[in-house]
Amino acid sequence: MVPSITDAEKEEFYTHLQLLTRSRSYCLPDTSCMLNEIQQNRTDNTAYKTITVAQFLAISLVRYDSLDVVAVNAEYVTPETLQITIARNESTPNDNEQANALKQVFTKHFIDHHIRHDWAKISTERVFAEDYLRCVLGWSLGRITSRLNTLNFAGSNKGGPKSLARAEKLLTVNKVIKAIEEYIESGKEVIASATEINRRYTSGSIGKQMQLRGDVPILNTMKSQADTVFDVILSMLRSIKFEIGNFHRMRRLGDYDVSKFRSLTMVCDFLGTSRIFEDVLDICVSNSFPAARYQFCRSMRKVGVYRYGIHILYKSMTSCAGKNIKMILVNTLRSPDNTPVTCREDWYEFVRQEFQKLTKHEFPITKAYLEASTDLNKYETSTLAALHAELNLAISRRSQLKKSGEIGVSKDCCITCVAGLSALQRQGYSYTIKQSHAKPYVSRLTGLHSVDREIMKSVQHDFEEWLRRLDTRPDSDVSDHEGDLESVASEEEENLAAIHATHKVKK
Repeated sequence: MVPSITDAEKEEFYTHLQLLTRSRSYCLPDTSCMLNEIQQNRTDNTAYKTITVAQFLAISLVRYDSLDVVAVNAEYVTPETLQITIARNESTPNDNEQANALKQVFTKHFIDHHIRHDWAKISTERVFAEDYLRCVLGWSLGRITSRLNTLNFAGSNKGGPKSLARAEKLLTVNKVIKAIEEYIESGKEVIASATEINRRYTSGSIGKQMQLRGDVPILNTMKSQADTVFDVILSMLRSIKFEIGNFHRMRRLGDYDVSKFRSLTMVCDFLGTSRIFEDVLDICVSNSFPAARYQFCRSMRKVGVYRYGIHILYKSMTSCAGKNIKMILVNTLRSPDNTPVTCREDWYEFVRQEFQKLTKHEFPITKAYLEASTDLNKYETSTLAALHAELNLAISRRSQLKKSGEIGVSKDCCITCVAGLSALQRQGYSYTIKQSHAKPYVSRLTGLHSVDREIMKSVQHDFEEWLRRLDTRPDSDVSDHEGDLESVASEEEENLAAIHATHKVKK
């Protein structure tokens, strides 16, 4: 029997977790609980980055533009009955009403024709998509608006100097339109570049293998309109700009034309999942950072996910087992209230002592430098912790002795949830998620001692790895920057260089 976890052990665990969170120390997650076979695949001609039905349902149920995480499991309890279970980081009185509103859309389009035996009036994908979007816009307006604003502004004008400087480096629809217009007007190698791109993606089997999902409509438009790739993409970007403005006008009036919003999500999906579009950005916006171009395409995909997700939902409900569904059951799990957890009072003294125990040497970095280069100046001796939605759903399934199933989450999982799900998998409960962002968040323990012990062990290991990366001694075998440190003029500059090294993400 696994012994109970003492208050002192919990305090140490939450201290480790908050220090990792505040120091922005990313760790390599255990991938055993992830659906690796559907990870991003650059050679797949059907999708740039696939999502699952459960994951899109979770995305659809998110209400707020931040701090709202939803987890969903969808399974057949009989060949004719689909059960959907929903969990959130924080429960609200509106959870059941929201879930039932989405259920009504599915019932109207996929269940009622079974009851009427009226097979001639099965819904089309376009009608389903518009009903679905109309429903989602009823509660996700803030989140969708935020994603559209990112395409237009790439940063908040309410931020400080650092936020504004970062926003200047990011791309927006207007910046990209202007860059492509200037490239076309220059006439410099435009035809040659367009011809090379067309050849690359259409020449025989190799060209077909290069194509991603979003490349197909771009190539088809180029062929039908006899335009260059730059003209086609410029037209798409102008359409996005116009429809975003149209969306904001409709929002002010409180009257949405969902067909136009669907068109907006479709064009964003095409460009966000197009390798051709990436090539055009490389050519026309070459003065930007590669990370900025990646971020812009990612923002496109976040809007386009509403088009692509609805498409896979419709396909799943009108093919194979989906055609046999006659009943949909919806269950919303109650999330435990956020709980205040206690951490060590003096975090720097705690780090100093832990470093000395681990390395047998004095900690070489001052508190001032750590606070200046991380968020440790925001450390709290007591902080709120939520039981994250995916772990809540997994524990519920375990209590029902359901030993497998995918858990779709509206955002990638934190390292704590990955550790918990991996621990459950080692116990024979194979609940899978799509992927993890590998960031540590302060999330509360599950209450299952065997699982919590595994989570604590994982966090302890990551904390010790972070401490080792802070070891700046010249003879240390954990520093990858000894050569750089030899040229640093002062000991304090050496310490600062070491801190920067700890923030690099392991790939």
